[in-house]
Amino acid sequence: MISMPIKCKYCFREVDETGFYESRTTGKILQPCKNCRSEKGKKYRSKHKAKIATRNRQWVSDNLNRLREHRQVYRRTPNGAWTQFQSHKRSSKHGFKFSKEEFIKWYSAQPQICYYCGLNSSEANILFQSLTLSKKRYQLQYDRKDSKKPYEPDNVVLACKICNDHKTDFFTASDFRVIARNYLGINLLNKVPLFEFED
Repeated sequence: MISMPIKCKYCFREVDETGFYESRTTGKILQPCKNCRSEKGKKYRSKHKAKIATRNRQWVSDNLNRLREHRQVYRRTPNGAWTQFQSHKRSSKHGFKFSKEEFIKWYSAQPQICYYCGLNSSEANILFQSLTLSKKRYQLQYDRKDSKKPYEPDNVVLACKICNDHKTDFFTASDFRVIARNYLGINLLNKVPLFEFED
């Protein structure tokens, strides 16, 4: 069925129904057209920049915990992990051979544990906080198994902060994995006094 053009009550142009938004409750076409709504929004934002900025800052201040929780959840998704991964500008320092599609495919296939010591993110944070008495939390990080090669699918693994900091360029990935499994990870987690921190 061919839809008839609808006249916008603001610009008076005849627009296909796809050029209008629909009401979520009734499904009826909403005036004005999308283009007029967009222009009206641009004019409002241009005229009230200071007011909008103040309102946004206040909203952020009132919702810090909510935003923090949202970021933590988002970073664990493939898209969120990609945003964090490529935002560190790894390409300029070490070389970067990952497309977004390749990264998401790689990340989705990874067990969410440290490649070296085998701890998951929560366990690694408990160990890190107990050793350093720090309240800071870390997600699993990205390490190049061979530090001479760039960030590419066959050369990147997930690693906890402790392993990523201690492997450096001195150990090979296979050598450090033996060290981490024997002396870090669950073995060390079971030996150190554990501290609980308030959020």
